[in-house]
Amino acid sequence: MLDIPESEARALLAQGLRCINCEPWTPHKVNKYLCTASAGTLDSQGINTGIIVVLDYCLHPVTQLTTYKFGVFKQRPYGLERVYMLEVLQSKRPLKDTHKKPHEHFGDTRVIGDDAWTLWSYHETLNYFCERTKITFEPPVQTPDEAFKLT
Repeated sequence: MLDIPESEARALLAQGLRCINCEPWTPHKVNKYLCTASAGTLDSQGINTGIIVVLDYCLHPVTQLTTYKFGVFKQRPYGLERVYMLEVLQSKRPLKDTHKKPHEHFGDTRVIGDDAWTLWSYHETLNYFCERTKITFEPPVQTPDEAFKLT
């Protein structure tokens, strides 16, 4: 995955972005336990920024692992570059692998999170993501569980 420099990532996120009408949660074509919601972003004047938000949620019924991977990406002619990503893996057992522990990326910088993040609900995880990225969703994004109960 291509990453932008941390300073550029922080500058892009400092402006405060809005996601209008985020796409509904959609099941992944290969992994039936994974679902995704995404949207482009607008700046304060309502102009498209070329930055997209991708929210991934996975609840595996066999392993009982829950994964939140919420990312912000800059669209470039050659593909996407990571601006920010929050990754939280929740397990009933303690995570020993450092790479699987909760963490966030600001561009090319990886920061290990607190073990308490593994206890967060979907709403707590999304709220933290919104605080760190200064992104607001209009209207708020439904939880994946609510979205699939309606279908």
